[in-house]
Amino acid sequence: MLKHLLQIILTLTLLSQGFTPFAQHKISGTLTDQYQEIVPFAYVSIRGLSHYWNEAARTNLDGFYEFDSLQTGEYEIWFENIGMETQRFTIQLSKDTSLNVSLLDLPYELEEFKVFARSIPLIQKDGEPPVFHDTTGM
Repeated sequence: MLKHLLQIILTLTLLSQGFTPFAQHKISGTLTDQYQEIVPFAYVSIRGLSHYWNEAARTNLDGFYEFDSLQTGEYEIWFENIGMETQRFTIQLSKDTSLNVSLLDLPYELEEFKVFARSIPLIQKDGEPPVFHDTTGM
């Protein structure tokens, strides 16, 4: 009788805690820039720190990303996009989590640039092969 009572108590305890070590969670959110405009196709990667697990994805057209079927534990998540500063967060995941992130533009300055153009006629009037004309002034 005592053995059955202990089994029932243990089962109820595990059910009330939701099997935390084996629980499946998700992390999702939207990626924007410093002007609150969506950032589509940005690279998002996540790495489990408390257990070995890696996954990567891209944000969709609406800047949305999602990782599901994650175990409870500690994760490191990276947000990257060309021309923007990379953001990295460490989170302790124990329930479904929403993480909206804003990336800052990287300051780039061009000192000088040159534009070169060449024209190639498709057809010569006199039937001769096309001649290259240098319009760069060099």
